Amino acid sequence: NQYNTLSGMKAIVYNKVGDIGLLVALVLIYNNHNISNIYILSYNTYQIMTIGLLIAAMAKSAQYIMHPWLGDAMAGPTPVSALLHAATMVTAGIVLLSRAMLYKDPIWEDLLYISLITIIFGGLTSLVQNDIKKLIAYSTCSQLGYMFILLNKETPIIFSLYHLFTHAFFKALLFICAGIIIHYSNYEQDLRRIHTKNTNFLYVYLLFSS
Repeated sequence: NQYNTLSGMKAIVYNKVGDIGLLVALVLIYNNHNISNIYILSYNTYQIMTIGLLIAAMAKSAQYIMHPWLGDAMAGPTPVSALLHAATMVTAGIVLLSRAMLYKDPIWEDLLYISLITIIFGGLTSLVQNDIKKLIAYSTCSQLGYMFILLNKETPIIFSLYHLFTHAFFKALLFICAGIIIHYSNYEQDLRRIHTKNTNFLYVYLLFSS
């Protein structure tokens, strides 16, 4: 339907913005040294490269401002949602930041406020969602904010990566449980209607969520 089409287009547009940032950064690195050592670049080149990588990470991991595609992406099949939120796509930004050690750059320290906003925004937005899958999606948004904010000079990198690791398991389970509930509720995703159709499945879902 039209909603699914628009949701797919929104996901493509936002992620292409991130891809452009990543492409610019990679081209700068390649053209200047033809190697992956980013610490010997000139200052201006290094700044542009850093900003490009940060834009890529924020788009892929749905940080505030770059987040709108994440909720609408839930229009896809539930197993696909579980895969995207648990093991691929949204975690790519965290891996990029940690591998490139961008959290050591002064620019990243300023952007930590965006991660804090993402945590609060994602958590509060999930509380008012009626769609069971969108509720989990905005929960993911909030959890990604935690992973981002843990990437700083004062915190060992393993804290962020450990949360990324555990998130892969509990988020996949949440989506699988949601898929079961949707299936046994005649493909109904509205929590207000699921409650009246099959209360037991809703209680099981809430148990797993907690």
